[in-house]
Amino acid sequence: MTKTIREHLLDLKPEHRDAALTNMSPEGMTITASNPSVALSGAFNWGHSPEGPQYWSDIRDQLTDGTYHFTEAESAGRAAGLPESVCEEAQRIQGGDRQQDYGSPAKNFQDIANLWSTYLKVALDIDVDIKARDVAHMSILMKVSRNVHKPKRDNWVDMAGYAQCGGKVDEL
Repeated sequence: MTKTIREHLLDLKPEHRDAALTNMSPEGMTITASNPSVALSGAFNWGHSPEGPQYWSDIRDQLTDGTYHFTEAESAGRAAGLPESVCEEAQRIQGGDRQQDYGSPAKNFQDIANLWSTYLKVALDIDVDIKARDVAHMSILMKVSRNVHKPKRDNWVDMAGYAQCGGKVDEL
């Protein structure tokens, strides 16, 4: 199945996925590849990554020869030929290193809400108290707007991820 380089990189184990996405060139958002090995080869200049070329070469070789070990759930789905659902992808991404990188959704979204409130006050003289749940709602609406303009799976995945974060903010 042909997907963008980014979509293929999202299939990697969290530690490989996050490093690859950090190093990926902007073109990886639109350039397509036939499989994860080809995607990894074209994602970025391996020599410029902190991990070094041997790290990426080893992963590419495992992807090519079929010895790369995806998570148990991903391996089962791949063996059955089942594509990962939008919600499964959102859960995998949001449940990975995101919380370690950004903290809990409740705190992160409240920090964003505070910044947005301050910005609106200073820039537009609008005194509003944006809440963490508003950040979840507005993030989803941003993705809805993008999806209306150009429908993409990534928009649906992000909407599901923002909804999951919103549920955590509301403690549901």
